[in-house]
Amino acid sequence: MNIKMRNVLAVIALMATVFISSCRKDDFDTPPAGGSDPGLIATTTIADLKAGYVAGNFDSIDTDIVISGVVIADDKSGNFYKTIVLQDSTGGIAIRIDISDYYTKYPIGRRVFVKCKGLWLGDYNELIQLGGYVDNSNPSQPSVEPIPYTLVDNYLFPGIYNLTVNPKLVTINQVLADPDFYQNTLIQLNQVEFADADTGKTYADMVLQQSSNLVVKNCSGGSIELRSSNFATFGGDNVPNGNGSLVSVFSVFGSDAQLYIRDVYDVAMDTTRCAGNPPPPGAGVNETFSSQTSGSDISLAGWSNTAVVGNRYWRAAVFSGDTYAQATAFGSSLPNMESWLITPAFDLATADTLTFRSSWGFFVHNGLSVWISTDYDGVNFASATWTQLTCTLAVQADGQYVWIPSGNVPLTAFSGNSAHIGFKYSGDGTTNTTTWRIDDVIVK
Repeated sequence: MNIKMRNVLAVIALMATVFISSCRKDDFDTPPAGGSDPGLIATTTIADLKAGYVAGNFDSIDTDIVISGVVIADDKSGNFYKTIVLQDSTGGIAIRIDISDYYTKYPIGRRVFVKCKGLWLGDYNELIQLGGYVDNSNPSQPSVEPIPYTLVDNYLFPGIYNLTVNPKLVTINQVLADPDFYQNTLIQLNQVEFADADTGKTYADMVLQQSSNLVVKNCSGGSIELRSSNFATFGGDNVPNGNGSLVSVFSVFGSDAQLYIRDVYDVAMDTTRCAGNPPPPGAGVNETFSSQTSGSDISLAGWSNTAVVGNRYWRAAVFSGDTYAQATAFGSSLPNMESWLITPAFDLATADTLTFRSSWGFFVHNGLSVWISTDYDGVNFASATWTQLTCTLAVQADGQYVWIPSGNVPLTAFSGNSAHIGFKYSGDGTTNTTTWRIDDVIVK
């Protein structure tokens, strides 16, 4: 790879093309299913692209290099601004683009190919970035600037949708020990919580209208910062005060390690804190799944999506504008499949009635059942006690895609301070392949 510094005239030429390039706007509310790749082939990996870079240098790329990766962070929630984060099997990179609401074209889970020739590789305080040109207006602090919006289509080529990037399960110590390796990749920390001093705060400072850094710690004394923008849709939400898991994009700012969540669904902290104080259960549950992305595994704050047998999870789907959760063994080679979608904890003293809707597709078996637990801690599924509930579920005679109300399912017979509801799907890839759907889960 031949990467070298170009004359500043290259920057001027790039900017001049902004005024002679034609504009194109691609609008759609819901990403089409599947999509297709553009016929490009990645010629190098993200790790190899970054391998020779030295912090503080700004290198122009003048060879025909193509990388590809899956979008792991977009701007839908507002926590990422004009920066798209791609990850392949070797690493991740941030690409600056001068487009707002780009999640409509480059949503999380979509593969994107990038023609790198003509772009610049630089860093923002050691966070490596690709951009359109270098701003040298402040010679002591040059910066890689976004690709002008009229030129983005010359460099970024979207491909298929609904690809899953599983976060790397790591510890705080691991990412702090090798920040270059984890930079701009999706990671998951388990058994972590917000510091005591931050549990009463919101993700961002909405009073002063500024971003906030909050401390996330484990029970061994390790800690790392979570940074959230005041422009994020969740900026005014209170952080949870329990212990659990955190999925985030790992970033750096100089010597400081930072985490960025995509939305609150990345945070699931509803179990006992390190100090031994369990978080208070919620007053109830009211979930329509409308915040979920069709074709992606259900990921909601406080909810557990667990593959007990096999490797399939409950996923979001959309039909006639309605988003719901569904599970199916159809199209798999699994000899057995068991997947659970479990609600956050709720207070039995104030919420004692469950309602929801169910439906099926391509009926061959009864694979949906509903359960309750008063001792599930949000993490250790196998050690919890589950009791099956009696409720009305869709049956074959109801017909395909017909939503059937569960009726009022009483929970007053169960004692304890809190409880979780679990929706269990069981099947296999050979004969028991019915698709089962649930929606409008309410406990009040």
